[in-house]
Amino acid sequence: MIPLETMENAFQGQECFVLGNGPSLNRTPGLARALQGKLVISCNHIYKLLTPRFLCCSDPDMYLPNKTVIDTQPCIKVLSFCDSFRSAEPLPPDGIRVHRVMTEMADAKPQAFDLSPAYNGWSVILDCCLQFAFFVGCATAYLLGCDCTTDGHFYDPREPRVDPDLVFGRVKRNYRAAKDAYERNGRKILNATVGGTLEVFDRVNVSQLLDVEVL
Repeated sequence: MIPLETMENAFQGQECFVLGNGPSLNRTPGLARALQGKLVISCNHIYKLLTPRFLCCSDPDMYLPNKTVIDTQPCIKVLSFCDSFRSAEPLPPDGIRVHRVMTEMADAKPQAFDLSPAYNGWSVILDCCLQFAFFVGCATAYLLGCDCTTDGHFYDPREPRVDPDLVFGRVKRNYRAAKDAYERNGRKILNATVGGTLEVFDRVNVSQLLDVEVL
């Protein structure tokens, strides 16, 4: 396992791309090529589209059935579960263990993100991705595939359907808390997602940012 503390400010001042699994990723077919060589922090099934630098998983119900595939991906796995890690053992040697508590960012009102005790938040995996991006020192995080809709994922628009109350309630409250923590520390989160309903962050045009075609 990779000690979490070795990652603190490892990418200080750099920009990163934080990818969700939203269906909007299908509208940028050249994205995988455009992100080659860039710092990509993503989650769950993104390996079906591209290989990130860091792959975050926080839901055992997603991780365990796909453990063999995820553990063999050529990237660093950031694993964070609220309960014991025992059911997920043995953990991959290129993995990072981060504990997570059942406290949402919006309630914790963090001034910054120190992951050495634990993550805050449990609504969606992107909460964890943004906290990890802060922990490794990123100055700017560009969001992609963070649709905030109930339209499924890029690999299957039918499943799973997300609870609208989760998407339009707790998730956006937590995003506002993340924005506040970034801005308090002179950093920023910008939304390069194609479409979607996430308006918490200022938007940037992905075709200009990465020179990719948008369908």
